[in-house]
Amino acid sequence: MIAKVSAVLFSCIAVYLVLFHMALVLGMPWGALTMGGFVEGSLPLPMRAFSLLQAFIAVFMACSVLKRGEVVAFRWPTWSYWLVIVICTLSVVGNAATSSDVERQLGLPVTIALLVTALLAGSSKLLRRSA
Repeated sequence: MIAKVSAVLFSCIAVYLVLFHMALVLGMPWGALTMGGFVEGSLPLPMRAFSLLQAFIAVFMACSVLKRGEVVAFRWPTWSYWLVIVICTLSVVGNAATSSDVERQLGLPVTIALLVTALLAGSSKLLRRSA
């Protein structure tokens, strides 16, 4: 039960990230909130492309965690869950180390929530194997 709820929570946060990055792609002036906070206002086109990539990565991660938490039954590679854990861990480190106070204050709690919910979504499989 915890795994399923955590997987759904992870996916809700991922939807927020997708909407945020799509808004950046469309030109919202939130550049200071992402990618190190180096850009005030709207992102330049190359950074918008990277923001679009981040939106796709968030969808991929949500699919992986939903599969791992056994919320969905589609075929999805098992290794992708571990890639999500790596990405989330690196995101926590990056958001903790950023020189942007605003990005750290907003991004760090989000990335910590993603990491914790991803770990909890995978916990039921780990616990079953050890039992």
